[in-house]
Amino acid sequence: MAETNPQVVEERERAAAQAAVCLAGLYALAKDHAGPLRSGVDAVESAVKGVVGPVYGRFHGVPVDVLAFVDRKVDDTVQKLDRHLPQTLKAASGQAFAVARSVPSGARELTAEVQQSGVTGAARVVYGKVEPVAKDVYGRIQPVAKDLYVRYEPAAGHLAVST
Repeated sequence: MAETNPQVVEERERAAAQAAVCLAGLYALAKDHAGPLRSGVDAVESAVKGVVGPVYGRFHGVPVDVLAFVDRKVDDTVQKLDRHLPQTLKAASGQAFAVARSVPSGARELTAEVQQSGVTGAARVVYGKVEPVAKDVYGRIQPVAKDLYVRYEPAAGHLAVST
């Protein structure tokens, strides 16, 4: 349960602000010392700002209680969907999660590739590795997703209109 004592809440906010300042300083230091990876860091930073910026702009100023309520509703909906999703789709989701967990080792490999052949060469290598996997995943998931859409779209549309 969330703490409602104003002193505790204020202390947590102060600690979070201090942590944010420390992390920002650490990030700036790491970025300054990125060396040949600097252009890649700038490209990733720009992409993240392009995605996060509009989301932040849209939800900045929304009370935390409202966001927490929406989060709980989304969580409830995801749990209900989970009970009705076919096992094949759950398995594909599990595989995607396993791939996401292996990202740190992939990042090390990508860093080595960037140092060896530059950003463009690394992009070619990554594309060569990702394309066949993406085609395979799409080929397996697309029929299931289409079936789910056909089955549940009318009910979802009805729920969206009624709530």
